[in-house]
Amino acid sequence: MSLQPSATDLLRDARVVLDRSAAIPVGTWGRAVAVLARQAMERALDDYWSVADPSMVGVRNTRASFVCLRLNWSDDDAAAAYYSWQLLSRACHYQSYDVEPSASEVGELLAGAERFVRDIGARGAELVNPVGGSS
Repeated sequence: MSLQPSATDLLRDARVVLDRSAAIPVGTWGRAVAVLARQAMERALDDYWSVADPSMVGVRNTRASFVCLRLNWSDDDAAAAYYSWQLLSRACHYQSYDVEPSASEVGELLAGAERFVRDIGARGAELVNPVGGSS
């Protein structure tokens, strides 16, 4: 049994924070949603690599893990995934002089993370149970 939350759990928590943003102090909820969504993407990426190429699990450089997706995914799909992760990273680390992302901006970032987690989960499941293969 893993004590770490799944990517789906992290996304659910991010959605709860986004939906309750009015009750959370200004300056914290946007970053909280971005951190949870980014962690969900990283967790899903590790889960995928545990099936596709176990030597990639736990690679400390997440950027390198996304670049390596191009070995198994189309360049466009891999680039879109990396771009979503990069935007979330930027939202996690905005400076005090930056304007906090709006609820709609954070919602778009979260939607991108949700798409990635869904897509990478489906691709990982295809590797475990190939279509037309025997189980």
